[in-house]
Amino acid sequence: MLTSWLAIPAVSQARWQAALDGSEDLLVVEARGEGMVGFGHLSGDLMSGLYLLAGHRRRGIGRSLVRELCALARGRGVEELRFHVLAMNSAAIAFYETMGGRPVDRISKSEDGRSWEDLVFELPTADCSDRP
Repeated sequence: MLTSWLAIPAVSQARWQAALDGSEDLLVVEARGEGMVGFGHLSGDLMSGLYLLAGHRRRGIGRSLVRELCALARGRGVEELRFHVLAMNSAAIAFYETMGGRPVDRISKSEDGRSWEDLVFELPTADCSDRP
């Protein structure tokens, strides 16, 4: 179960479980000898999640997952992925910008009594496979 390696609120847990329980959503997973180390989730043109275990970051795994999601989305006729990035997550923002993503909006969100701001990004599916 996802919560064994991700400490996520119950609302988020329910959303991921629903995504995994069968739909036309796409889930790409990176597994290593020790098991799953990361995954990306796509629903239509919305990349609703890209997660990596901390010890596996900065190894090209995230880039590989995004490229795979872009290729799968392109195969379904999707020209741009949309996704949200925590506005204060400068590392994620820099990562997505190197992939060809660009912020197009800023929104306020809240869950379980917590509030934060997200940047809304768009990423052309053709661009992300061509970047180093």
